[in-house]
Amino acid sequence: MEITLIRHAETTPTPWKNGMGVGRNIAMWSRQAADDFDVLIATAEMSGTVPFSSYPGMDRSLLVTAGRLLLKSKNRETVLSSDSEPLVFAGEEEIIGTAIGDETMHDFNVLSRRGVAHHTLARREVSALGRDVTASGSLLIHIQEGEAKVASEAFETLLHTGDTVIISQLDGQTCRITSTDNAICIVGDIGYL
Repeated sequence: MEITLIRHAETTPTPWKNGMGVGRNIAMWSRQAADDFDVLIATAEMSGTVPFSSYPGMDRSLLVTAGRLLLKSKNRETVLSSDSEPLVFAGEEEIIGTAIGDETMHDFNVLSRRGVAHHTLARREVSALGRDVTASGSLLIHIQEGEAKVASEAFETLLHTGDTVIISQLDGQTCRITSTDNAICIVGDIGYL
């Protein structure tokens, strides 16, 4: 089991690929050149109306974590909020996003290179009763809101809002997430094909 813990305070705000918003890279995996990636895990924030950056050849999942977001493209017009299901779309889809209202919209993204890597994401509420999670690839746990304890046979850690843990080489093991304040977590399964 390999464990990577990324505290929100350790991430650095950087401009989007198109310069129209601000993001924080949480993790990036690549079997190729250092300037390219097979998997990108990141958060983003925006206000107003801006086009999304284009990522040809990537499959992308997006979860709004604060605020509301109107997305428009040739394929869709939908509003996402902090309790919506993940939106899955092609990275090359030309999307215009509008943060609804006066507050800044925050979201959580995973991109994986089509035909090379895969990912799934789900939003889960976690109580003091806890929840067992596992993954066929690497297990991703990101805290959208609150704090939660993540534990397995090999480790235990407390995560706060914005913190992420990535657990690789689970070998069939499960991790348990518990929270005394009903935390909202994003749980993912990410791996190479």
